[in-house]
Amino acid sequence: MSQTHHTQWNKERNVKASALHVTPRSASIQANGRAGERDQALLWRPAAALRALLLFYLVLALGYNLVVPLGEAPDEVSHYGYVRWVATRATLPPPEGAASGEVFQPPLYYTMVAPLTAWQPDEDIPVVANGDFELDHPARRIRVLIQLPAARWPWRGEALAWHIVRLASALFGLVSVMVTYQLARTVVPRRPWAAVLAAATVAFLPQFTFQGGTVTNDTLTVTLASTALLAAAAAVRHTWRRQVGLRGWCLAGLLGGLSIWAKTSNWLLAATTGLAWLMTWSVPGRWARLVALLVPWSALALPWFAMNWWRSGDPMGWNLLHQVTDERVAPLTWAVMREVSAGLVRTFWAGFGGAAHISLPLPLNALLGAGVLLALIGLVWWLRRAEREERLLVGWLIVHIALVLLAWVQWTRTVLGTGQGRLIFPALPAMALLFALGWVEVGRRMGRPTHQVALAGTGAWALLGGWTLLFFLRPLYTAPPVLPPPPELRTADWTFGVGLQLRRYAVPWNEDTKVPPGTRTEAYFEWIATQPLDDRRVRLQLVDRKGQPIWWKEGTPSAGRDTSDQWAVGVPVGAWHRLAVPPTAQPGWYRLMLSVHTPDGRTLPIRDAGGQVLGEQIMVGQVTVVGP
Repeated sequence: MSQTHHTQWNKERNVKASALHVTPRSASIQANGRAGERDQALLWRPAAALRALLLFYLVLALGYNLVVPLGEAPDEVSHYGYVRWVATRATLPPPEGAASGEVFQPPLYYTMVAPLTAWQPDEDIPVVANGDFELDHPARRIRVLIQLPAARWPWRGEALAWHIVRLASALFGLVSVMVTYQLARTVVPRRPWAAVLAAATVAFLPQFTFQGGTVTNDTLTVTLASTALLAAAAAVRHTWRRQVGLRGWCLAGLLGGLSIWAKTSNWLLAATTGLAWLMTWSVPGRWARLVALLVPWSALALPWFAMNWWRSGDPMGWNLLHQVTDERVAPLTWAVMREVSAGLVRTFWAGFGGAAHISLPLPLNALLGAGVLLALIGLVWWLRRAEREERLLVGWLIVHIALVLLAWVQWTRTVLGTGQGRLIFPALPAMALLFALGWVEVGRRMGRPTHQVALAGTGAWALLGGWTLLFFLRPLYTAPPVLPPPPELRTADWTFGVGLQLRRYAVPWNEDTKVPPGTRTEAYFEWIATQPLDDRRVRLQLVDRKGQPIWWKEGTPSAGRDTSDQWAVGVPVGAWHRLAVPPTAQPGWYRLMLSVHTPDGRTLPIRDAGGQVLGEQIMVGQVTVVGP
């Protein structure tokens, strides 16, 4: 092509391109504009997803508030007793009384929620221990407590105040979820969808949502721990960028010191925050930052340690702790540690009930464990390609998790009953972020966009949270267990007081029964309400020839399932009651006696079908105890 023809061809091309507005530069501008529009469209979506999951978290926490009977959460009776003591007496509670098990706890949570109950005069807590509770029995391991009539709907008095305090726990949990999102945005600012998935992991973890529907200082503990982590991470970020301000370090010190007033174990945040300060060592002004960190922390934390010294003679309050908890006496062997660790892992996902004894089905636990393993693999992949600052901050969070676990090991060496996942929840926001980064990285390697992985993960967590509440926990407290009667029953037709009739029963002990000491068995009783009843109690006693009891048990006629004032008239209620011969029983003949009482201890008369009074207790079985 000649030079003249080449010039003419270029002119024509430029004219056509100009007419179509698709010059290389304009095309680049248009493409960048479209990309910018897509970026702007994606910017608001993580925030919208966060708002939606926060709303659903509140719905679930409110659901737990409604479904879980009062006191059916770990140490909830003691936590609420602490709240009411502060509300009615404005002092710290003594080692005895309703608050006994938690009197060693710092008072911040209790003083914050106590005003919510100040309108309520001091009354008895409307729950009592369930004498039929057995941890290893499939039908009698659900309810640790008996819900008295005053505890049930419509709520009033102490029951209403109790549920109001539960709402405060939900709000603390809500703040923890929001702070988890902000912590993730601070540590990995270029990954907003990972922050959404981290927030969803915290919000819909069944154990965490369950705590948001109960009375416990663990909710405030997680809130302050996560907020202190956020303040320290933000201070590190600002310092690295040479935005050398001291306010961020002061805030980190304040929150770290304040968190100790929620739970003494939060002192370990001092080590976490100190490590954050070391990460900025090369930036000028390190000593000013240290002073800004230590002064507010000391101003808030040291008074609590001084108060512990005054109350129990040591700064950590160990002496008071040993008075009100079950101390571990035997050495912590590897076998015991494995057992406790298994409980920790199992109840990390869900540890419902007053003894944290109700966990999710084993297959679901295994699936969640596989998800964690997958997240850890993805986290390793992510760390290999992450920026240096992101790697440092994620490594810092890993150290924080390790410190929480070490503190838990020390706690396990001190007291019993520490195989509960909630005890390591001060590390939950950090763990959730690590899980989220790992899952997102696995999705990326599978060719899935980050927002799709995050939304799918958020939906899965929300589905787990809703299923656990509606289809796992709720039926445990509402549906009665199916307990078929034995094939052979004896007719009784005895009436206790007015309206409560024992129709049939089966006791495995008779005049020919011989058993050794320590024998355990069950007896079946079938009751019916012939008219609306009030609350009644059944007492079973094993008495010797002189009428002296060697064993006795008292509980509801339904063996702890419910109270008789909830029964429908004319509907039979069958119940299996446990029986036991004490290991110390002497050889001889014993009678099993049955009686019915009112909650205040008044014994009801027994009448036969003809109306004749049979006394206040009646023999339903007999047994001969033989020597070993």
